[in-house]
Amino acid sequence: MLAPLPDGDARVVLRYLSSELNRFYFRVWGGAEILLGGLLLLFAARSGNDRKFTIGAGVMLALSLLMTFYLTPQLVEVGRGLDFVPRDPPPPELRQFGMLHGAYSVLDLAKLLLGIWLTVRVVRRPQIADLG
Repeated sequence: MLAPLPDGDARVVLRYLSSELNRFYFRVWGGAEILLGGLLLLFAARSGNDRKFTIGAGVMLALSLLMTFYLTPQLVEVGRGLDFVPRDPPPPELRQFGMLHGAYSVLDLAKLLLGIWLTVRVVRRPQIADLG
């Protein structure tokens, strides 16, 4: 389908399509994280054995909600505005996009570290996993 297009135009179309796929994956992953976070929080609350575990699960869910409903929409909006803008010189919005993407990555890393910490707590204290 792209064969009739000149190389430069085909590249623009493919970049746009990959950007749209990336935006889709950000939204789907955010929804999956909220679902998994809700299940983890339910598990933590039902176990009742470790308050720190429940708080950690709640923080992870809160971060997922923040990322899904605040950061991701901003990333999508700024990213779409950059789709067909020449990159030389770099547009000013590219800096904002980089900052938003960096914030997303830092929060994702925070969730990962919290998840590792919660996993260690479960492994070291098996009674946390007992739903009774």
